[in-house]
Amino acid sequence: MAKEMTLADIEALTKEFASARTEMMTVGETLNTELQAVRDRHAETLRKHAREANDLATRLSSAIDANRALFENKGAKSKVWDGIKVGLQKGKATISSKYGAAIDGADLYTAIGRCDSLGYEAAASYVDVRYVPTISALATLDDDTLDRIGLARTAGDDTPLVKPVDGEAAKVVDALIKQFIAE
Repeated sequence: MAKEMTLADIEALTKEFASARTEMMTVGETLNTELQAVRDRHAETLRKHAREANDLATRLSSAIDANRALFENKGAKSKVWDGIKVGLQKGKATISSKYGAAIDGADLYTAIGRCDSLGYEAAASYVDVRYVPTISALATLDDDTLDRIGLARTAGDDTPLVKPVDGEAAKVVDALIKQFIAE
């Protein structure tokens, strides 16, 4: 059982706690000050290297884009050199109105409902209840069905790929590049 204490005893314990907390806060502030000093010492160099890396990535991407044939032969769309994967990556197909207009959810719901192979019960799977087209579900339909409901599938173009294949360190460096370029 705990000893009965007076207010003076509680005050003394409070002072001990406050003192320990103040020491901890002083160490934390010192740590933050030193970390900021390290950041400040290296920030300009990091910005310089981030800009240079970004410029070189842009040049590399442009070179790949201008020389697509090098990566379209024999099925090898990418290569890894010096820990960097370069080449072409598969473009994602998109679903769009074959009439060039934005996809209207209500009209699409009606078109799917009238489609013999789908019907109104299936329409809810392809159009959000707010009548927003569910593109991922629409992408599963065959081209004939898309045509009957006024849509067309457009194949995605391959896009240039420049991606480090080394793990966590690359993620940190990429985050730093994005951070310093944004500043």
